Amino acid sequence: MKTFTLLSLLAVMALGVMVFVGCETESADAPIYISPANASVREGESVTFTAEGGYDYRWTISESSLGRLSSSTGQSTVYTSISSEAGTQTLTLTSTINGASAGSAVGTSNSIAYKQSSEVTINHIGTEAPTADSVSIQPASATTSVGNATVNFLAVGNGSNYKWTRSNSALGTLSSSSGSSTIYTANIPGTQTITLTYNAPDGTAKSKTATVTQN
Repeated sequence: MKTFTLLSLLAVMALGVMVFVGCETESADAPIYISPANASVREGESVTFTAEGGYDYRWTISESSLGRLSSSTGQSTVYTSISSEAGTQTLTLTSTINGASAGSAVGTSNSIAYKQSSEVTINHIGTEAPTADSVSIQPASATTSVGNATVNFLAVGNGSNYKWTRSNSALGTLSSSSGSSTIYTANIPGTQTITLTYNAPDGTAKSKTATVTQN
């Protein structure tokens, strides 16, 4: 009776191992999918990707300079963009299960190693630089009387490092030679040219002019 009971117990245990191993193999051999199937991101944005099907997940990316993963294993991972440049990132999901070693008593249900993979494309949207020629002088022209009025000139736009100059110092004066604004005062009749130089967003040196007619 004891011998029969022991043999029965061993048979049940062996059957359980075969069923368990068979389930792992079937899961690993099934096609795997990534959800969502594609994505678009800007710098600082994140997307959560989830694996469907398969077993023992591994996540990798093709371009480490564009983004990073919160985890390289597990059923899901969060991808975060770290670049302002436009580009394409490939996210790869791999599902594997190792085969049984030679002579294993487990049986043949997992004697073959399985490997499945799936990929999605992540589109990186680059940050567009502001247009270089958006700076203007306001007003672009003015008429003033000598000694009785002034003209307030403003630099409007997305430039930097503003500098103001005049074509003829004898005709009038500027309250400031730098900054986003300056006040011009006419001294004698004539025509004065006010020049604004600045750096555009791409670093290029630019200039704009305005005209003052002095009566």
